[in-house]
Amino acid sequence: MTSEIDFNIAISGTPGTGKTTVANSLQRMLKTKLVIITELVKQGKVKFKLDEKRNCKIIDADELDKVINEKGVIIEGLISHMLDCKFVFILRCNPIVLRSRLRKRRWQEKKIRENVDAEILDSIAISASQYHKRSNIFEIDTTHQKPEQIARIIRKIIQAYIRRRHKKFSEEYKFGKINWTKDYGKMLIRNINQNSHKVMLKGGESNRKEN
Repeated sequence: MTSEIDFNIAISGTPGTGKTTVANSLQRMLKTKLVIITELVKQGKVKFKLDEKRNCKIIDADELDKVINEKGVIIEGLISHMLDCKFVFILRCNPIVLRSRLRKRRWQEKKIRENVDAEILDSIAISASQYHKRSNIFEIDTTHQKPEQIARIIRKIIQAYIRRRHKKFSEEYKFGKINWTKDYGKMLIRNINQNSHKVMLKGGESNRKEN
């Protein structure tokens, strides 16, 4: 099996945007290896700290890079955009649809609000821009598209860059192209107020996140 790429690409995004299914489809198209960060954690290959308050695992990106230590792979996961890769593809989803998807997972409402807020604020893309050039970061709306469709878009972008014919894709899927704040700013404010109200009821307990 010969891979179509000799560099790493990251598939990132808020939980519920379709990272894993898209990454699996893309792996079959590109005939390359897929590294799923959560699987590395389950296999005990990556050390982590447990944040009991937020019910999540904290992973060191530098340590994760050392564990992966290979080229020509797809890296899927919430912090994949922090890793050593050539291109970052951030999957986005309409906040209303995202909330519905997360509720089907039976997540706690607080955790759902945190992730919906992160999606509205474009937190993943902003974080990715601290590690990579914005010209190498792409945002794709997965709300009404199947995983195979998203995978084909990503493959076309990669092929276009290899052939140096990427201007069309740079514009259509460029960093900052998707902006939910205009339509969902009120939802964001409502979520913040709900979280603040609960913190006050608990006597001022801090709800600051650990990055």
